Amino acid sequence: MIIPKFRMIAKASPGTVLEDLCNRLAIDDGIHHGAGVAYERLLLARASAKTKAKLVTAANVLLPVFVEHELWRPRERAWIGEAMRSADIARLKDELEHGVRLARSLGLDVGDVRLPF
Repeated sequence: MIIPKFRMIAKASPGTVLEDLCNRLAIDDGIHHGAGVAYERLLLARASAKTKAKLVTAANVLLPVFVEHELWRPRERAWIGEAMRSADIARLKDELEHGVRLARSLGLDVGDVRLPF
């Protein structure tokens, strides 16, 4: 989920070293992500139904914690956090839905995953 954040930062800082760095990090992380997904696909193909069910259970426990973390702002930035909250929720909802589609493509039955939105 870091790649969209690198892209967002790069888009917000055109023509800067930060833009270049974030674009390079997105490419590098994309390479690592691709390798990880390929390995995950292999592991899930061999996983038992019980193990796959445990992954869905874990997702239902961890997704609300993840969402809370993603939407948290330091006290000093709370004023801007409220102004950005609806955009942050829309972005996060898209990212979570992408994660569900990816899990489904890997053979997980994600019908029981409860998205926090």
